[in-house]
Amino acid sequence: MNVEMIKFWAKTTETGELGIDVYHHMLNVAMVAKEMCQQSMVLVQKFGLISEEIALLSGLHDIGKISPQFQRKCPRWLEVNGLKEEDGRFSWKDYKPTHANVSQFTIERLLQLKELDMNSSSLWAAAIGAHHGKITYNGERGLQNCDGMKDDEWHKIRCVIAEKLKTYFGELPNKPIKANNPALWWVAGLTTVADWIGSDEHFFSSNIELTEKDAQSHAYDALDSIQFNKAEVSLSKSFCDIFPFIDNPNSLQKASLGYIKKPGIYIIEAPMGMGKTEAALGAAYTLLESGQANGIYFALPTQVTSNRIHLRMKDYISNISPSNIKIRLIHGNSWLMEDDLTAPDIRDAIEEDRLDNKSKYDWFASPKRALLSNFGVGTVDQALMGVIAVKHFFVRQFALAGKVVILDEVHSYDMYTGTLIDRLCKTLVELGSTVIVLSATLTKDRRNTLLGTDSLSGNHSDSYPLISGKTYNGQILECLPVEPPTDKQVAIQFIQEAEAVSEAWEKVKQGACLLWICDTVAKSQQIYELFKQKNAGSDIDVGLLHSRFPFFRREEIENEWLQRLGKNNKTRQPCILVATQVVEQSVDIDADLIVTELAPTDMLLQRTGRLWRHERDNRPIEKPELWIIKESFNIKDSFEMTPQEIQKCFGGKAYVYAPYVLLRTWQEWDRNIISIPSGIRRIIEDTYAIKQNPSESWSALKKEANDRKIKLESKAKINAAVWRMPLLEDKEGVMTRVNGQPTVSIILGQKIENGSIILMDNSVIPSSVNDGKVKKVDIGIAVNRNMVKSPCWLFDKKIKTEPKFIGHYINDVSVVSFPDENGYLDIPELKSGIKLKWSFDKGLEIIKAEVITDESTE
Repeated sequence: MNVEMIKFWAKTTETGELGIDVYHHMLNVAMVAKEMCQQSMVLVQKFGLISEEIALLSGLHDIGKISPQFQRKCPRWLEVNGLKEEDGRFSWKDYKPTHANVSQFTIERLLQLKELDMNSSSLWAAAIGAHHGKITYNGERGLQNCDGMKDDEWHKIRCVIAEKLKTYFGELPNKPIKANNPALWWVAGLTTVADWIGSDEHFFSSNIELTEKDAQSHAYDALDSIQFNKAEVSLSKSFCDIFPFIDNPNSLQKASLGYIKKPGIYIIEAPMGMGKTEAALGAAYTLLESGQANGIYFALPTQVTSNRIHLRMKDYISNISPSNIKIRLIHGNSWLMEDDLTAPDIRDAIEEDRLDNKSKYDWFASPKRALLSNFGVGTVDQALMGVIAVKHFFVRQFALAGKVVILDEVHSYDMYTGTLIDRLCKTLVELGSTVIVLSATLTKDRRNTLLGTDSLSGNHSDSYPLISGKTYNGQILECLPVEPPTDKQVAIQFIQEAEAVSEAWEKVKQGACLLWICDTVAKSQQIYELFKQKNAGSDIDVGLLHSRFPFFRREEIENEWLQRLGKNNKTRQPCILVATQVVEQSVDIDADLIVTELAPTDMLLQRTGRLWRHERDNRPIEKPELWIIKESFNIKDSFEMTPQEIQKCFGGKAYVYAPYVLLRTWQEWDRNIISIPSGIRRIIEDTYAIKQNPSESWSALKKEANDRKIKLESKAKINAAVWRMPLLEDKEGVMTRVNGQPTVSIILGQKIENGSIILMDNSVIPSSVNDGKVKKVDIGIAVNRNMVKSPCWLFDKKIKTEPKFIGHYINDVSVVSFPDENGYLDIPELKSGIKLKWSFDKGLEIIKAEVITDESTE
């Protein structure tokens, strides 16, 4: 076989004919990569790279398609070249290396010709070979010869094609590199995205081989269409121009503008409601204006908080940008809220590339593409997947490089997610990003860990509010104390649940807006039912908000209550909102009275932040009051109880929070009043300080909590070892949180009518989902908007996804269920004695469940 006379295809047409060859596809991708580098020169220079060298390296990502095992995948190629006999004789189908492996093998050898050391050659090649999301790394030895990947006539033609590409881009990089160098994964991410764009039929046809000049023009147009790195901002905007609802920036906001002037990591500690969000965004604008940042990603702990900040960010972007730049919402359900879902037309002809097209589709037609846009708001999970072993983690690093990344409510994460956040902050700073951490309730130890130091410089590390930071070159800045707002004296009262229900109801009848926060969904449903019974015959609005509502219903409830209890509601009426933890963070609601179950100090402080949040005249209650529901035992009783007895008495909340932390919180909050904000630092530090425990049971619970922290920290570090771990699917929450558990997705329907499924929100899935009458994306939206998750432990038999087409739209095991006239769901696989019940006001209820071991609220 004379391989020099053969055309090697890279793409096929829609009819399966041979499309553009490998050289022209690599040329397209290299041109995209070059244009991306030129639009990212600040980062290219920071990493010590040369645009043309990186473009060439990226272009060679598919040189491995010149291999028999790849080329044979197109029957037409075998036929045109008369190679069917050789295909069978040499058993090309049995050759194991993928085309990405062969590309990596070839790049290794090309780099070694430049006398680059073996380890650097292997690392650069591995980064390029990972463009389908899988890392293959064999250390300094590199990839070894085997059938389909060795120094043979195929390798020689690959080298010839590589030389042809080099005539336009020059030489490959001769830069030594180590495995922890941020430039390595930035280039890997750039290569992957360049390949996706270079495979988009909208810009690069699969059957038109472009000239070098045309390929360059198409690359520019493609990047322009997705607004790559075009974070244009208006110049010389004042703080009040950006935030017209603020007459004068407060002390925190002024201090932030003067302190955050260059890339690095900064921590803003300030009380709830002091304007931390505006302080961070004001500083972000100055970095954008000075060219020290290329975008913003605002990361929050939950989807609810992301949705709310997204609304505020829309106004912010419109005030700082002269052009119509879209602010993207990025989390697992944000695609349900998109109004412009479109996908690139990416065409390949082989099995492995068809599978990879799902990744391409996900990144450009789902929320994941938003991370590549200039401005985004979403969950912290989307950013964390840039530092853990999931497919295409490096694309997330590439997407966030050079941006201002704002991490809100950092105190709310456990040791596992917290350890990943530490890794994320370090990685982002190395990538030239600016990290701004916002929190009302950080301990000093946690703050210092985030900054990577044992102590802060200056004499004000105990002050509150406080701004601290470290620049990109490792310089710890002197911390800056900020003038606090006037103290608010919050009365604290521990009260029996029945008494709280009765007395709170009287307050509401006198005109109060009540917020009752529970630690579990089951408890919130129970409290809601008590108030509904009391409300019989009156017109007081009572609402319930938790995580066991389908998306469409939860969205309705959120919008209603965030307006009812929001800052701008000047005609407030007495009302009651019963909720879980979904309302305790980054949600601007204002209650006259708050009743809460016991929770860790930082969470209680966050809940307190919803109390008398805004200035209002004529409140129906004389002073801000926080009522904490008493436990079934008193704290002195716990000295004589076993750890198991304490945990049992805490009930469901003991599965949400560490019992030892609950005990310590109980101790510290056993007071009549707390001053906000002057008392925040003290009560946080005292809760988590090392103290002598009053009993062996407390010591045992403390050891249990510490052991769990060590275990979670170790697990996080293992999952962040991207060179050693197999890369998992990058689904939100899969590896970024550990407090979840396997779930079954239940799609709620009303009935089947003429073969079509009428879902709970009245959307319709037609009898034939493939008849073309309804777009598949519309079916996906309908299915997900009517879905609610239930824990797998409710079922004693394995559930099969039914109907099967649902599996195309939901990754979990899922089933469509139609509640009967009383709301009960008929799912045969449920354990004996357990029932599921649906209602519009209470969501999904678990009836007769003995123990609820996970009450996730998001």
